[in-house]
Amino acid sequence: STVTEDSVPENNPVASQSAADTCNLSDASSGFEEDAVRAEDLDADFKVRDFDLIRGVPFSLVLTGFGGMLKPTKVTSKEVDRSRVKQRLDVFLSHNWDVSRWNKFLALALHANFVHALLITILVTAVIMALTIVGVLPTCPKHRGGEITEMGPWCLVFGVPTYWLTMCFRHDAVQFLSRFFDSGERSVFFDRACIDQVNEHRRRAGIRAIPSIIASSDSMVAVITPLYFKKLWTMFEVSTFLTV
Repeated sequence: STVTEDSVPENNPVASQSAADTCNLSDASSGFEEDAVRAEDLDADFKVRDFDLIRGVPFSLVLTGFGGMLKPTKVTSKEVDRSRVKQRLDVFLSHNWDVSRWNKFLALALHANFVHALLITILVTAVIMALTIVGVLPTCPKHRGGEITEMGPWCLVFGVPTYWLTMCFRHDAVQFLSRFFDSGERSVFFDRACIDQVNEHRRRAGIRAIPSIIASSDSMVAVITPLYFKKLWTMFEVSTFLTV
């Protein structure tokens, strides 16, 4: 069978250029073409021989600017320069370039920031409650069951914005602070930033090294959509992760 162009994202800034070359499976004996994973590039444990190809970026960098890097635009050398060589990766990010940037941003922000947003919101509401109890914040009398109870809207007024601000901007704050402190963030493989798009030889080598990169990752975060299991490349990534 032949994998058509629909099987590969047309606007994938990493793989689209080589999609026509790499995904022709009409000859069952030929396998993938030039950009395919080749046995001579890997050893028996899916370890790539060129360790410089295993690169990662901080998770917050992927989400910075409302997930600007998730938008399928032309890759610049500046983005690739922000990745660093790693011996091990904390996360391999598997996603599809045909999925909306905003859908991916919200899903990944929920994954990365939910616990922090919840804890910070609980802390803020606890402080607001304390300030209300001691009379620092004004209250309004409410009639409940024949009794008058003093209540205030401040937990709602401050709690909801705190949750969403943390959810949408915590990663930006982490990126800013990382200029001055070691944030100890999880390193993630994100194809756009970790595969060299300027040097054609290294681009092809980076694509061939995907199994090794997956094998060097402690976990995989996949942005699952109805399209995810219909695409050859994402199925290749998840099946490789389950294999290694």
